[in-house]
Amino acid sequence: MPARPKYRGHGIRLPEWWLEAAVRVAAGKPLQQLAAELSKIAGHDWAHTTVGNFLKNKNATVEMADAFCVLFDGLPPVAFGPRSLEEATEMLVIQRRYDKQLGEDRLAKLKERLRESMKPHEPVGERRPPRGIVSDVRHKAS
Repeated sequence: MPARPKYRGHGIRLPEWWLEAAVRVAAGKPLQQLAAELSKIAGHDWAHTTVGNFLKNKNATVEMADAFCVLFDGLPPVAFGPRSLEEATEMLVIQRRYDKQLGEDRLAKLKERLRESMKPHEPVGERRPPRGIVSDVRHKAS
């Protein structure tokens, strides 16, 4: 019987928030069971090692992320695609609101780091006095 060609899927770098949520909701299931259920949903034959690598963000695919969202109702998709101009406009408004909030948070953290870096440093310990200057004199063989 000829070997079945392997289908890799579309690679994706999972956002940390999504990966943490996926790991949390899948925590009670053994990898073998998880692989069987995800394979059935997506119509693939994923091994438990493939699922384990996915949960470590190694070789993650859009197809497996979508299967996780079907298996674990309530886990949001990794990415949203608007179905109309109105929906796209609403998503843009929400994104800008969060971008502004994140920008303000980042600015506050940067200011705090700058304040911390400008504080005088305390000595770490006693420094050893320099040993002297190495001479550039070369010794001639006798």
